[in-house]
Amino acid sequence: MAHRIPNANPSQDPTALTRIATYFTAQDESSANNIAKELGTGYVIVDYEIAITHFDYNTGTVSGKFWAMATWAGRDPTEFFEFYYVPQQDQLVPYLLFSPEYYRSTAVRLYNFDGKAVIPTANQTIVISYQEVKDAQGSLFKVIDSVSDNFTSYEEAEAYVANQQSGNYRIVGADPMVSPVPLEALSRYKLVFGSDNISLGSASVPAIKIFEFTDRVPLYTP
Repeated sequence: MAHRIPNANPSQDPTALTRIATYFTAQDESSANNIAKELGTGYVIVDYEIAITHFDYNTGTVSGKFWAMATWAGRDPTEFFEFYYVPQQDQLVPYLLFSPEYYRSTAVRLYNFDGKAVIPTANQTIVISYQEVKDAQGSLFKVIDSVSDNFTSYEEAEAYVANQQSGNYRIVGADPMVSPVPLEALSRYKLVFGSDNISLGSASVPAIKIFEFTDRVPLYTP
Protein backbone atom coordinates (compact mmCIF):
# COMPACT_ATOMS: atom_id res chain seq x y z
CA MET A 1 0.00 0.00 0.00
CA ALA A 2 2.86 2.38 0.76
CA HIS A 3 4.67 1.50 -2.49
CA ARG A 4 7.97 1.40 -0.60
CA ILE A 5 9.77 -0.75 1.94
CA PRO A 6 9.38 0.24 5.61
CA ASN A 7 12.12 2.21 7.29
CA ALA A 8 12.86 -0.75 9.53
CA ASN A 9 11.76 -4.33 10.06
CA PRO A 10 13.30 -7.21 11.99
CA SER A 11 15.13 -8.64 8.95
CA GLN A 12 16.96 -5.47 8.00
CA ASP A 13 20.56 -4.56 8.72
CA PRO A 14 21.53 -3.15 12.15
CA THR A 15 21.99 0.38 10.77
CA ALA A 16 18.28 0.71 9.96
CA LEU A 17 17.21 -0.78 13.27
CA THR A 18 19.55 1.49 15.22
CA ARG A 19 18.20 4.60 13.48
CA ILE A 20 14.59 3.72 14.24
CA ALA A 21 15.43 2.76 17.83
CA THR A 22 17.07 6.16 18.23
CA TYR A 23 13.88 7.75 16.88
CA PHE A 24 11.60 5.89 19.28
CA THR A 25 13.77 6.63 22.32
CA ALA A 26 14.39 10.31 21.41
CA GLN A 27 13.69 12.66 24.31
CA ASP A 28 12.41 15.66 22.33
CA GLU A 29 10.27 16.13 19.24
CA SER A 30 12.90 18.01 17.28
CA SER A 31 15.37 15.12 17.43
CA ALA A 32 12.68 12.61 16.48
CA ASN A 33 11.39 14.76 13.63
CA ASN A 34 14.85 15.15 12.13
CA ILE A 35 15.16 11.38 11.86
CA ALA A 36 11.63 11.05 10.46
CA LYS A 37 12.38 13.66 7.77
CA GLU A 38 15.69 12.07 6.90
CA LEU A 39 13.93 8.75 6.31
CA GLY A 40 11.01 10.25 4.39
CA THR A 41 8.60 8.90 6.99
CA GLY A 42 4.91 9.39 6.29
CA TYR A 43 3.42 7.16 8.97
CA VAL A 44 4.63 5.81 12.29
CA ILE A 45 3.29 2.45 13.48
CA VAL A 46 3.57 1.70 17.19
CA ASP A 47 2.30 -1.41 18.94
CA TYR A 48 1.79 -2.03 22.64
CA GLU A 49 4.89 -4.21 22.92
CA ILE A 50 7.15 -1.40 21.73
CA ALA A 51 5.72 1.20 24.12
CA ILE A 52 4.57 -0.66 27.21
CA THR A 53 6.73 -2.68 29.57
CA HIS A 54 4.43 -4.71 31.79
CA PHE A 55 5.33 -6.64 34.93
CA ASP A 56 2.90 -9.31 36.04
CA TYR A 57 3.23 -9.33 39.82
CA ASN A 58 1.35 -12.62 40.04
CA THR A 59 3.67 -14.58 37.78
CA GLY A 60 6.82 -12.46 38.09
CA THR A 61 7.14 -12.15 34.31
CA VAL A 62 8.03 -9.05 32.27
CA SER A 63 6.61 -8.41 28.80
CA GLY A 64 7.34 -5.77 26.20
CA LYS A 65 10.13 -4.83 23.79
CA PHE A 66 11.10 -1.35 24.92
CA TRP A 67 14.30 -2.81 26.38
CA ALA A 68 15.29 -3.97 22.88
CA MET A 69 14.78 -0.48 21.42
CA ALA A 70 16.90 1.04 24.15
CA THR A 71 19.63 -1.52 23.49
CA TRP A 72 19.57 -0.94 19.72
CA ALA A 73 19.82 2.81 20.39
CA GLY A 74 22.98 2.22 22.40
CA ARG A 75 21.36 3.04 25.72
CA ASP A 76 20.97 1.02 28.91
CA PRO A 77 17.34 -0.04 29.45
CA THR A 78 17.71 0.93 33.13
CA GLU A 79 17.77 4.56 31.96
CA PHE A 80 14.06 4.07 31.30
CA PHE A 81 12.86 1.57 33.89
CA GLU A 82 14.25 -0.82 36.44
CA PHE A 83 13.34 -2.91 39.44
CA TYR A 84 13.46 -1.50 42.93
CA TYR A 85 12.93 -3.66 45.99
CA VAL A 86 10.94 -3.34 49.20
CA PRO A 87 11.78 -5.52 52.24
CA GLN A 88 8.81 -7.64 53.27
CA GLN A 89 8.99 -10.54 55.73
CA ASP A 90 12.72 -11.17 55.35
CA GLN A 91 12.65 -11.02 51.57
CA LEU A 92 12.97 -8.35 48.87
CA VAL A 93 9.83 -7.83 46.78
CA PRO A 94 10.45 -6.31 43.31
CA TYR A 95 8.56 -3.32 41.92
CA LEU A 96 9.01 -2.12 38.34
CA LEU A 97 9.29 1.69 38.26
CA PHE A 98 9.63 4.02 35.29
CA SER A 99 11.96 7.01 35.01
CA PRO A 100 11.15 10.40 33.43
CA GLU A 101 13.19 9.34 30.36
CA TYR A 102 10.69 6.56 29.70
CA TYR A 103 7.72 8.91 29.57
CA ARG A 104 9.62 11.47 27.46
CA SER A 105 10.50 8.93 24.77
CA THR A 106 8.80 9.33 21.41
CA ALA A 107 7.32 5.83 21.44
CA VAL A 108 5.61 6.38 24.80
CA ARG A 109 4.43 9.90 24.00
CA LEU A 110 2.80 8.59 20.83
CA TYR A 111 1.32 5.29 21.96
CA ASN A 112 0.58 5.87 25.65
CA PHE A 113 -0.61 9.48 25.33
CA ASP A 114 -1.56 9.85 21.64
CA GLY A 115 0.96 12.66 21.25
CA LYS A 116 -1.10 14.93 23.49
CA ALA A 117 0.17 17.26 26.19
CA VAL A 118 0.22 15.82 29.71
CA ILE A 119 0.26 17.73 32.98
CA PRO A 120 0.48 15.52 36.09
CA THR A 121 -2.16 16.19 38.70
CA ALA A 122 -1.62 16.18 42.45
CA ASN A 123 -0.15 12.93 43.83
CA GLN A 124 0.80 11.58 40.37
CA THR A 125 4.49 12.42 40.73
CA ILE A 126 6.31 9.98 42.99
CA VAL A 127 9.69 10.49 44.65
CA ILE A 128 11.52 7.54 46.13
CA SER A 129 14.68 7.35 48.20
CA TYR A 130 16.74 4.20 47.98
CA GLN A 131 20.02 2.60 48.94
CA GLU A 132 22.13 0.18 46.97
CA VAL A 133 22.61 -3.13 48.75
CA LYS A 134 24.67 -6.19 47.86
CA ASP A 135 23.52 -9.68 48.72
CA ALA A 136 25.73 -12.58 49.76
CA GLN A 137 26.47 -13.40 46.11
CA GLY A 138 27.55 -9.83 45.34
CA SER A 139 24.44 -8.90 43.32
CA LEU A 140 23.44 -5.25 43.66
CA PHE A 141 19.87 -4.23 44.51
CA LYS A 142 18.22 -0.84 44.86
CA VAL A 143 16.17 -1.05 48.05
CA ILE A 144 13.52 1.61 48.65
CA ASP A 145 13.71 3.49 51.94
CA SER A 146 10.78 5.86 51.47
CA VAL A 147 8.06 6.85 49.01
CA SER A 148 6.55 10.33 48.76
CA ASP A 149 3.62 11.23 46.52
CA ASN A 150 2.10 14.20 48.34
CA PHE A 151 3.23 16.71 45.73
CA THR A 152 0.81 19.11 44.07
CA SER A 153 2.94 19.34 40.92
CA TYR A 154 5.98 17.93 39.17
CA GLU A 155 7.87 21.15 39.87
CA GLU A 156 7.29 20.72 43.60
CA ALA A 157 8.66 17.18 43.47
CA GLU A 158 11.64 18.32 41.41
CA ALA A 159 12.45 21.04 43.96
CA TYR A 160 12.16 18.51 46.78
CA VAL A 161 14.74 16.23 45.13
CA ALA A 162 17.08 19.15 44.40
CA ASN A 163 17.00 20.23 48.05
CA GLN A 164 18.12 16.86 49.44
CA GLN A 165 21.61 17.07 50.91
CA SER A 166 22.44 13.37 50.85
CA GLY A 167 21.05 10.01 49.80
CA ASN A 168 19.64 8.70 46.52
CA TYR A 169 16.38 10.30 45.40
CA ARG A 170 14.56 9.84 42.11
CA ILE A 171 11.32 10.86 40.46
CA VAL A 172 9.54 7.78 39.13
CA GLY A 173 6.22 6.54 37.85
CA ALA A 174 4.54 3.26 38.73
CA ASP A 175 2.10 3.12 35.78
CA PRO A 176 3.30 3.37 32.15
CA MET A 177 0.00 5.03 31.24
CA VAL A 178 0.22 7.76 33.92
CA SER A 179 3.10 10.19 33.47
CA PRO A 180 4.68 11.72 36.58
CA VAL A 181 6.36 14.36 34.39
CA PRO A 182 4.83 17.06 32.16
CA LEU A 183 4.89 16.32 28.44
CA GLU A 184 4.45 18.78 25.59
CA ALA A 185 2.12 17.89 22.73
CA LEU A 186 3.76 16.41 19.65
CA SER A 187 2.82 18.96 17.03
CA ARG A 188 3.63 17.01 13.85
CA TYR A 189 1.74 13.79 14.50
CA LYS A 190 -1.90 12.88 13.91
CA LEU A 191 -3.50 9.67 15.16
CA VAL A 192 -5.17 8.07 12.13
CA PHE A 193 -5.78 4.49 13.26
CA GLY A 194 -6.23 2.42 16.39
CA SER A 195 -6.86 -1.32 16.30
CA ASP A 196 -9.20 -3.29 18.52
CA ASN A 197 -8.28 -3.31 22.19
CA ILE A 198 -6.47 -6.09 23.98
CA SER A 199 -6.22 -6.70 27.72
CA LEU A 200 -2.93 -5.93 29.40
CA GLY A 201 -3.19 -6.50 33.12
CA SER A 202 -5.97 -4.20 34.33
CA ALA A 203 -5.71 -1.99 31.24
CA SER A 204 -7.42 -2.29 27.87
CA VAL A 205 -5.27 -0.88 25.05
CA PRO A 206 -5.20 -0.99 21.24
CA ALA A 207 -2.76 -3.54 19.86
CA ILE A 208 -1.56 -1.04 17.24
CA LYS A 209 -1.75 2.71 16.68
CA ILE A 210 -0.76 4.51 13.48
CA PHE A 211 0.21 8.19 13.35
CA GLU A 212 0.62 10.37 10.29
CA PHE A 213 3.80 12.44 10.31
CA THR A 214 2.54 15.71 8.87
CA ASP A 215 5.96 17.26 8.27
CA ARG A 216 7.08 14.58 5.85
CA VAL A 217 9.80 15.24 3.28
CA PRO A 218 9.22 12.77 0.41
CA LEU A 219 12.22 10.71 -0.66
CA TYR A 220 11.06 10.89 -4.27
CA THR A 221 8.30 12.27 -6.47
CA PRO A 222 5.93 9.55 -7.78
